[in-house]
Amino acid sequence: MGDLITLLLAAGIGYFIGSKWRGKADITRITSVVQTAAILILIFVMGLRMGANEEVTGNLGSIGAVSAALTAVVMIFAMLAAVLCRRIIGMDRYARMTERREAAAKGAAGSQQTSVLQAADAEPAVTGKIEKLRGKAGDPASGNGFPAAIETPQRTEEKSKKKNDLLQKIMSFGIILAVAAGMLAGYFGTADMPDAELSAFDNGAGAIVSTGLIVLLFLIGMNIGFDGKVIEDFRKVGIRIVLFPVVIITLTLAGAALCTPFTGLTLRETLAVCAGFCWYTIAPGMILDAGLVHCAAVSFLHCIMREYASVLAVPFIAKKIGYMEAIGAAGGAAMGVCLPVIERSTRGDVAMYSFICGFVHTASIPVLISFFLA
Repeated sequence: MGDLITLLLAAGIGYFIGSKWRGKADITRITSVVQTAAILILIFVMGLRMGANEEVTGNLGSIGAVSAALTAVVMIFAMLAAVLCRRIIGMDRYARMTERREAAAKGAAGSQQTSVLQAADAEPAVTGKIEKLRGKAGDPASGNGFPAAIETPQRTEEKSKKKNDLLQKIMSFGIILAVAAGMLAGYFGTADMPDAELSAFDNGAGAIVSTGLIVLLFLIGMNIGFDGKVIEDFRKVGIRIVLFPVVIITLTLAGAALCTPFTGLTLRETLAVCAGFCWYTIAPGMILDAGLVHCAAVSFLHCIMREYASVLAVPFIAKKIGYMEAIGAAGGAAMGVCLPVIERSTRGDVAMYSFICGFVHTASIPVLISFFLA
């Protein structure tokens, strides 16, 4: 319980400081670099501890199989939960409230004739404006020619998205490299180490993991404070949207519980693994800090598999099944790496739902894992 309070306190202090420094781009760039470094160091140290543990290195194949099975089950149950929740609150598969859609249809039928008349009246004015713009576009002296029009905000946004996608790929590669390097260093570096030294090594690595978790929660809180849109987003969509992550989390954990006999883990350990919700920088560290190395390895692989599976599956799920189902499948990644994918696969307002659902998932991680491992 003390660890949970420490982590939540770190996130709260980070949020407070971030809200005071909102709008300062230089500080956000610095915190981004520090956060990236903290993540890579934390994952490297976790790899060290896992590589030094014979139980983990001797069962990598079975750990991968269990992680993949848990990933498939929890994503399916998350989507089923989203379907159930949509029907409870009256939302269609495109994340539109049914009463709003019916009202919009009635309003459209009543205003169709008026719209046609207004369009006819406005046509001469619109045509004149188009001709005027064409004239300016062909005139270099006007400063509104085609070359200047190429550098639009939309084009700038596309460049920014491509840059972010590239950075995400680099980060993903860095994470895989860090955990692989850590496991190799832990495996070969501790092969001939006496038991007393190995125990001291494990304790030291555990202290680094605990400190790294506090730093990460602090930086995550700062980023949310910098953004400053969490409370505003909750107000816009209403309290009903919170029902989605609550139902999704509940049924996800129910699905995980059903898998317990096949995982080789206890019920509490299985629930702790699946309560990671894609956050491989937080959940495995908390489990590892509790001394459960094998369980932490399963958690790490499960979180990575679910994040990557979500990134690949979200466009298909959004198109063929439903928008909220795509958000549910992503778990905590719905406010992270999957957010731009969800936005491109759905609509802008659905991205707001995605952020809120991901935020509730993320906020529940330290609470749930601490509870399950108490």
